[in-house]
Amino acid sequence: MASRFYVTDSLGTDSVSERYLAIEAAAKTGKPTEFRVIRYRKELCARKEVAAALEAEAIAESMLVHPNILKLEAFGVWTGSVYFAYESVESSSLAEAWKAAGRYALEPALVMSIATQLLDALIYAHGGPESSQRRRKGVFQRAFTPESIELTRTGIVKVRGFGSAEHSGGRRPNALDLLFGRTAYLAPSILDGAEASAKTDLFSLGILLWELLTGQPLFRKASPEESAAAVRSREIPQVSSISKPSCPTMWATLLRKRRNGADSARPSF
Repeated sequence: MASRFYVTDSLGTDSVSERYLAIEAAAKTGKPTEFRVIRYRKELCARKEVAAALEAEAIAESMLVHPNILKLEAFGVWTGSVYFAYESVESSSLAEAWKAAGRYALEPALVMSIATQLLDALIYAHGGPESSQRRRKGVFQRAFTPESIELTRTGIVKVRGFGSAEHSGGRRPNALDLLFGRTAYLAPSILDGAEASAKTDLFSLGILLWELLTGQPLFRKASPEESAAAVRSREIPQVSSISKPSCPTMWATLLRKRRNGADSARPSF
């Protein structure tokens, strides 16, 4: 990483990674391209299952070029740490926004905009009309979390974390789910060992939309095991019983369909 990127600023650290703004080392003058670099901690990358999951995620993300998907420009290993270098955009994650303002529900109109953009990204990643023939293998998000969704000041959504290409399996949960708290956003079938699919992505999106409309966590508990148990229980309060002002009827109907626990009963796009 040091030979390719020159770090210009720190964006923070947590128990899993360190985040930086960087430019290409060969372009320190003029107007160099800026990148957002995530460097995962060396002790985590030393675990074979974590390193393998990160590599699979990087390969899947590198296949995608879409306005609503944060573009992965480069990935590699530096002194034992895996790093991802993304395009740099002026944005904050939904998790960061909630933390700064208190976890409040979003206005339905904003949730509609976020949902529309995320569905556009999914259609493309799954191999829909916007995908080129070269990219029709199928790439799945598997777990939409507030941490994986970036929102710019102008309302543009950027999602990252597409973790599964169809040809690479994509069974969950994996090592990254436990590290990143994704268990609460997985479809029950994935928790039971099934492969990721378009319909499991829709279930995960339904969880996220429920949280955006209510301002409350749905299945996220103190531990991955408790979160998984909550997902399997499928006990989901009506959004309209929590959200104030009341959730529009359209949203209530959409989420009721998206959260259906059986993949076969869940509608496609």
